[in-house]
Amino acid sequence: MKLLKRLSVLLPVLALSGCAELEKFANEAKKIKIAPGQPAHPPLVESLDEVCKVYGQNSLRANGSFRGKVVTARAVVEDADNVQGDFVLSLTPTEARSVELSAVAKRRTDAMLVSKGQFVTVTGVITNITFGNVRECTVFLRDATF
Repeated sequence: MKLLKRLSVLLPVLALSGCAELEKFANEAKKIKIAPGQPAHPPLVESLDEVCKVYGQNSLRANGSFRGKVVTARAVVEDADNVQGDFVLSLTPTEARSVELSAVAKRRTDAMLVSKGQFVTVTGVITNITFGNVRECTVFLRDATF
């Protein structure tokens, strides 16, 4: 990006210099196309209930539609555990009681600061959706913050 800014300043100067080689370079530089960048943040999921509804209809479609998207929910901490080196929290969203959340903490300190029964706001990226143990479905999150 810095290179393009520098070129945009230098190209008019080079073109005005009258040098055939420099004019050729300036014309070639104008033809360069830049691929669009990736969005800074993945899209947000509007409703965990919708995630489970789609999962109930077609699990492949649910995982294809929601995997990689960010979800934020107010939830109650049910359990916190160290699973193969990851700090995993089990949560029940307050507004989507048919959903279980299993969130791998982005920072271990976040996971160590919460307690069972505590209300938290969790934000994470959906990695998988499966049939729930107790509720309708379980949504797995990575890089979760609390």
